[in-house]
Amino acid sequence: MEFLKVVQGRHSIRSFQNKTIARSDLEQILHAAAKSPSWVNAQEWKVYVATGKTLEVIKAEYTPRSRGGEEGHSEVKTSHRETFSTVAQQNMAALGSLIEQKGIGSEFSNSQHIMYNAPAIMVFCVPKNAGEFTILDLGGFYQSAMLTACDLGIGSIPSYNIIKYPEILRKHLNISDDYKIVIGVAFGYADDSELNRFVPDRMPLDKFAVFCD
Repeated sequence: MEFLKVVQGRHSIRSFQNKTIARSDLEQILHAAAKSPSWVNAQEWKVYVATGKTLEVIKAEYTPRSRGGEEGHSEVKTSHRETFSTVAQQNMAALGSLIEQKGIGSEFSNSQHIMYNAPAIMVFCVPKNAGEFTILDLGGFYQSAMLTACDLGIGSIPSYNIIKYPEILRKHLNISDDYKIVIGVAFGYADDSELNRFVPDRMPLDKFAVFCD
């Protein structure tokens, strides 16, 4: 696939088929992601991949807590929506309105409770003592992973919901205490759900880009 088609074609998939991803494809995704730029070549990223029985056990603990409304407590601090910029709040409101217009609110919530029925998740971490630039490196790393997956015909969605109960992930993935869990990404093959035809609008260029000639 041409690069621009990959970038423009990738969007968050919220409902996956019951279809396993080949280990070789998961490895290819991470091999490509490892080419991402890293400040002073530090490469301080760490990825834990859960599939098969391990992921089933994680979901079995996660789903009832999520459906029960237990509040999340991710290791990366989150902000209340009221603290976001005016533009960000407008974009969030537009997302909510679009979900309501399409009548997919319950499906949207349920997909989060079951980790999108994903056959694979990746949990991206950085050292707890890492500098702030490390988070920027990790962002490029997991974006490269998602774009590579798209090129292979594999969908993805980065999600706070995957990492909102970090103790579950730490227990079943044996995540080192020296690392902080930053973000989770679900991978899989899109099913024919209406959720996967739901693509929020993006801001036009003149809303976020400043050219100084």
